[in-house]
Amino acid sequence: MRVAILFIALSSLALAQNTAELRGHVTDPSGLVVAGATITLQDSGRRTHPATSGPDGAYVFSNLASGDYRATATAPQ
Repeated sequence: MRVAILFIALSSLALAQNTAELRGHVTDPSGLVVAGATITLQDSGRRTHPATSGPDGAYVFSNLASGDYRATATAPQ
């Protein structure tokens, strides 16, 4: 199953360090939310940051270092 990731990044300054928060919803091609999807962010250092979408398809990543990330999502079987 293909899923779409919709996200909004919000940046903040905390303890003289740039951090960001990433929030979004996972939906299928018809626009229905996908609960229990696994969302993975990979940073430029190839470290991964996993999250799981909730019943409403929502997910959040907090305290991310500023930088470039690649996001992927996988629907539950």
